[in-house]
Amino acid sequence: MTGHEFENLGSKKFNAQMVPPLGDVDLWVHLGASFAARDWHELAPGLLAPLPSMDAQHFLLGHVSFLPILRQAMKGVPGFEVPYVASVEAAAGEAKQILIDGYTKLIANFGTHRLHHARSDGLQATDGVLVRQAYVGLQSAVSRILA
Repeated sequence: MTGHEFENLGSKKFNAQMVPPLGDVDLWVHLGASFAARDWHELAPGLLAPLPSMDAQHFLLGHVSFLPILRQAMKGVPGFEVPYVASVEAAAGEAKQILIDGYTKLIANFGTHRLHHARSDGLQATDGVLVRQAYVGLQSAVSRILA
């Protein structure tokens, strides 16, 4: 828990005390709470039906030089197939704090999903198939970037 609800207090402390110097970080990958979150149909107010796909209302950011690799690796992964340039202005949550602290060699996702921070935000908010889909694309991108 990094305390993003409290102006990223935990991220600020972690980054200040635990993270290697900028020159020692080749790539920082940040997975936010919306990573691989499920999409839903709203059948009626308060009545949701799960879909077998990811919610597209989450964002993927990357260093400008990573974008072609991310586009290819995340093709078909809702929300992630259109990555944006990682910048303080484009980011939110912990991803924003990482960029403020100068770590621009970054791949980060952020966003909220339908059940984010709700009482019903539990195991039904994702499943292994969705996690695997996002993970395989991300693993491919990371391997190519670090090669």
